[in-house]
This record gives sequence, C-alpha cells and structure tokens, in this order.
Amino acid sequence: MAGKGQRRTYMKVTDFKAGKILALESTNGFLRQRFEVRTKRYHDRTVVHITLTFRRTSALFHYTIGAILSYLAEIHLEEWTPIVIKMYRNLEEEHKDLNF
Repeated sequence: MAGKGQRRTYMKVTDFKAGKILALESTNGFLRQRFEVRTKRYHDRTVVHITLTFRRTSALFHYTIGAILSYLAEIHLEEWTPIVIKMYRNLEEEHKDLNF
C-alpha cells in the first residue's frame, strides 16, 4: 500500500534492448505516463538519460496539470535515479540475449 501523499502506479515494460533502452508505460488511463531510460557507453563510462512523458495530446493538460506533474517528477528524479539504474542493470543481466 502506498504511504501518505504517495500513489502506486503499475507499469509494463514496452521496450527493452540490453545496454540501450528500458521503456515503461503506465496502465493508469488518465496520466498515461511513459518512463524511459536510455544509456550510451563511452569508453569507461555509461551515460544514463531518463525521460518522463505524459502521452496526452491536450495542450490544456500539458500547460496546467502536466506542467505541475512534470515539475514534481523533476524534484523526485534524484531519488529515483539510483533505483532505476539498479533495476536496469538487473534486467540487463537477466535478459542479456532478449531484445523485444
């Protein structure tokens, strides 16, 4: 159960290519979130790019609720990053030969 001020969101993996991309999309009909982690390897380093988007076409949504939600997500991104990187590495290890 989610704590006070928190919301539980169920997401499904929609794209995964080991060492390149992990994309999750929410099953929540209203927000329709897409959370994407892309990686690029440069010599001895890996650059991680994390994107959160709302798959809504309404300009009203993006300039009102969407803007507020994006701001809040940006604040919490630093907390999520270590968890997402760990999850990505675990998926990469489990599915080295799987690309869908």
